[in-house]
Amino acid sequence: MPTPESLRECSPEIAAHSKDRECLQAEVVPIADPDWLAEGYGFGRKARNLFWWRPREALGLSTTITGSGWFIRPGILAQYATGSWTMTEDLELSVRLVTDGHAVTYVSRAQIACGEPRELKSSMQQRSRWVRGHIHVVMGRWLPLVRRAATGDLRALDLAIYLVVPTRLLTRMGVTVTAVAGLITPAFALPGVIVWAAMAGEWLAPAYIGWKERLVHLSSGSLMLGLRHSILSLLWFPIGAWAMGTARLRAWHAMPRILERETNDVR
Repeated sequence: MPTPESLRECSPEIAAHSKDRECLQAEVVPIADPDWLAEGYGFGRKARNLFWWRPREALGLSTTITGSGWFIRPGILAQYATGSWTMTEDLELSVRLVTDGHAVTYVSRAQIACGEPRELKSSMQQRSRWVRGHIHVVMGRWLPLVRRAATGDLRALDLAIYLVVPTRLLTRMGVTVTAVAGLITPAFALPGVIVWAAMAGEWLAPAYIGWKERLVHLSSGSLMLGLRHSILSLLWFPIGAWAMGTARLRAWHAMPRILERETNDVR
């Protein structure tokens, strides 16, 4: 939960962006936490902010509402206070807003700190719920969003693609496996120009941007943190398979998190 201090710090930026905007989403950043799991998840959150949401901010596209740090005009909220039926009401509300022509504006200069999960079991339950909710949103909300995109709404088109395209983890693994397979069995290799250009796009370009934006550093600790994030990302495969097999389950589990005021006791 955001603290009063963090709200005061981000409020000037929110106020500066609020003119003629209906819904704003502040950048959610992880609380500094040395726990192995929480720190790995926190790195992933920073990476998503850098590679996913900030480019959309620069392009004027819409973001999605997250569990905290979002602001909406009361009149707009009143229109959508009822009608949600999935376990991921934040994503569902984002889709409903964009479908009706509204935008969720990302504000990277306003930041809200959030604790990350510190227990593997509870974090997997949480992510399973996210996948189930995502599936339900696609089933119930995707076609109206596509119809909106067909009118020329680029925000709706971007969000519609986001809901159904494979994750970056899948595309990166696919490109890497293709490159390695081509080295092992040259007879079945795809054209090298295409494969290695894709490899550069999936590995070298993100690494350079991450270094330039200080997401990663040229140190063993930073490299190990990136590796930890990669390992945690692989959990999405069993989580996704389990969630799709239990898509009708609507159980909700509380998520234990560390609060910002508790970090002094953790270190």
